[in-house]
Amino acid sequence: MLTSHLVPGRFKTFLYRYVAERPQEQRLFHTLRPKFVSIKIPGEYRPCNPSLCFDGNGYAVVVRSVNYELMESGSVKLHGEGYDTINHIGNLSTDLSVLSMNSLEDAAFRRASGKSGDGFEDLRTFFWKEDLWCLASARSNSDDTNTMALQKISGKRVVESYLIESPFGSSREKNWMPFVSDGKLQAIHTMNPLTIVEISERGTTVSLRKPLKVPKDLLGSSQLVEWKNGLLCVVHERSRGKKHLYKHRFVYFDRNWNVVLSEPFYWKEYGVEFCCGLAVHDGTVAVGFGANDSEAIIAQFSEIDIERLLELS
Repeated sequence: MLTSHLVPGRFKTFLYRYVAERPQEQRLFHTLRPKFVSIKIPGEYRPCNPSLCFDGNGYAVVVRSVNYELMESGSVKLHGEGYDTINHIGNLSTDLSVLSMNSLEDAAFRRASGKSGDGFEDLRTFFWKEDLWCLASARSNSDDTNTMALQKISGKRVVESYLIESPFGSSREKNWMPFVSDGKLQAIHTMNPLTIVEISERGTTVSLRKPLKVPKDLLGSSQLVEWKNGLLCVVHERSRGKKHLYKHRFVYFDRNWNVVLSEPFYWKEYGVEFCCGLAVHDGTVAVGFGANDSEAIIAQFSEIDIERLLELS
């Protein structure tokens, strides 16, 4: 049974399996087994959490890589003095062939502030003002903070970078879900209550706060992309115990921010999977996710499966 329907004026929720339980074995897809491609990068760091967007010919993709191993318990084994991230920028064809992959040069902006000295994590890519941009989380190990960063990418370099302070005074900001609407850059800050911020190089303003009847523990994952008459994205839920367990859901918003929520699912294996990218073009959906912080995977499938999952067909 699917968890929800779009009902005028309200959101109808059914019982769903709690995150501590294993998702259905059929996972997400009804008619099509998705194509999975693992993205390789140069160097010794481990790839994870790829983001991608359609550039008119194929996909612009950013892959994060990290200097640690994620253990089954959820602890990590560092290979260095502290957590570090190196990002890579590349291009994929529509059939997911890798056309290019290079280190993303961001050293000048890492050094520009103590808040970004340990790299930019989990870049969400999008096109804005006819250029490729991303919304990242700048990391500082010394004071244990994460600060959002708006960055413009040209070729294999970050050419502009702006630290975006928390609109709520938080010392740790991550997983904002960006989208462009009427030429303005916005992002979902939280799902419950739904909180949307408008972003510019100067900072943020809160543009919408709306209560939603959705689980309280839904967290940001992908960007939002235009789909049908609204916006589509992926969110995640996590459970931390003896093992870290992640589930995802597709979320569809209409133009009034009414919502349709799918059942929870996992992509390939019930464990640590984290979605960071979503693209839709010509009836095809591509999703970027990391597995165990050691593999960067692109999944590609038909949008018909999402229509059935959300009961929109």
